[in-house]
Amino acid sequence: MGALRSRLQRWGDDAHLGRVFKNFGLLLSGRGVAGIISLGTLALMGHGLTPDQFGTVVLVQTFAMTARGLMTIQPWAAVIHFGTNALERGEEGEFKRLVAYTGVIDLVGGFGAAVLGILVASVVAELLGWNPQIVLFAQIYSSALVVAIEATPKGILRLFDRYDLLSLQGILRPFLRIVGVAIAFLNDAGVLGYLVAFYLTDLAHYLSLCLIARSEMRRRMTGPLFVGIHAAQVHRDCPSLWRYMLTVYSQKLLDLVQRRFATLFAGVLFGTAAAGLYKVAWDLSNVLAKPVLMLRQSILPDLSRLWQSHDPGFRRLTFRSGLIAGSVSAVIFGVVVVVGRPLIEAIMGAAYVDAAPLLVLLVLAGTIELYGFALRPAGYGMGRPGVIVTINTLAMLIYGGLFFGLTSRFGLLAPGLASVAAALISLISLSIAVLQMSRTRP
Repeated sequence: MGALRSRLQRWGDDAHLGRVFKNFGLLLSGRGVAGIISLGTLALMGHGLTPDQFGTVVLVQTFAMTARGLMTIQPWAAVIHFGTNALERGEEGEFKRLVAYTGVIDLVGGFGAAVLGILVASVVAELLGWNPQIVLFAQIYSSALVVAIEATPKGILRLFDRYDLLSLQGILRPFLRIVGVAIAFLNDAGVLGYLVAFYLTDLAHYLSLCLIARSEMRRRMTGPLFVGIHAAQVHRDCPSLWRYMLTVYSQKLLDLVQRRFATLFAGVLFGTAAAGLYKVAWDLSNVLAKPVLMLRQSILPDLSRLWQSHDPGFRRLTFRSGLIAGSVSAVIFGVVVVVGRPLIEAIMGAAYVDAAPLLVLLVLAGTIELYGFALRPAGYGMGRPGVIVTINTLAMLIYGGLFFGLTSRFGLLAPGLASVAAALISLISLSIAVLQMSRTRP
């Protein structure tokens, strides 16, 4: 016990590890507040809508977010990877050109996502059994994606270590959403009222994030912020920019399968109400899924700096941080096993308790992911995202095969079992790959 305490104390003295978990703490504090607010939102929706109505709202929102995921490259990792290099060399102009270029990519992607959502809604309606009114709701909701510019602003704030601003901004969306949902609940507004609340909340989220990032750049940069697109110069500054962004985008598509498509698949295979149950389990399991995402975001800038400066602390930070985060998450998993069912019943009502076993499986998958949360950003920091994507593609193929292969026997538990298997395969394979890649520098 004394040896363990001594080791943890030595790890606590690691400056890089300390900064990662400090930034994570800032994000988690905001996420904790947002999580509590989101539980209130779920409770209002669970009591204000029938399971079928709840599932309809979930499917419309998931459909729009899936269109955004398909069409927006979200180059935040590129802003960090190439921006770190530019700022370390004092090339402020190069950084401004990079930000302008990726911002345009965000804008074009958002417009493309809106067009895709509007055009494809009627096709998806046939699979999900939507009536013409729901199709119209989905098309209107998709129009908000025109201003879905969030990847570049998030990359800027992460690069500048402004996780405090990200934390505060992360509270805005759930706060506005619960206000809108409460209004819909009090007025018994039905599906349309809840979708309007989600729509206006998303608009406010995108616009506020852009303003915050612009303000931070104004504070740190001299001269005009917008120096033009200069695409040719950006390609000369960052010759591997598009290869890097498209590789990271490929990984995002894999994530999209599990986070968005699974809900749509549940609606197609099991019906609208089952999609609502899946959404309840997924949102509650985000007690671990969100920390995985936030930790990846907070550690990437440090790993990029360590790798580019040939610091031997790169591997130490990668594996120690995962061990600490995974150990904490294991305790949370134990709590969820005990209180999962009564928690769902208390928040959503008795009609949703069938989501409890799925919740346990999704939290187990999240626990496994937390043990290896730093492996993906380590690959990005080394400039080797292709290896990471290849491994996760294999894991996602196994996920998809198990999802559909186990459906006939296990029903709605199939996505949970598939998530656990994919998380295990990804953890083992990525650990081996990062160890091998970090031994030699190309």
